[in-house]
Amino acid sequence: MLKDADEVALHRGMDLVRRNYAASVERGRLTQAFVDERLELIRPTLRYEDFSDADIVVEAIFENMAAKKVAFGELDRICNPVRSWRRIPPRWTLTRSHLSRAGPTR
Repeated sequence: MLKDADEVALHRGMDLVRRNYAASVERGRLTQAFVDERLELIRPTLRYEDFSDADIVVEAIFENMAAKKVAFGELDRICNPVRSWRRIPPRWTLTRSHLSRAGPTR
């Protein structure tokens, strides 16, 4: 699953994923068949609700604290509390409890 704020950003994100995979194929690190299989697994979405069955959610919002708070609030509301969340560390050092009203037990 890949979520972004709007269609333009979502398409830009998928294009970046495709370009990165293409570069790996060109360097001989991955086969095209492997890349094609992986691309089929990515489902672009604009809705947080689509993450309700996800086992792992990786947050990668680029240094926008307000957007991170919204994202974690929505994911707290939607995701099963036993699911695992990960985040790609920005320049700030944060814990999930700073971002989510539900706190670190979710």
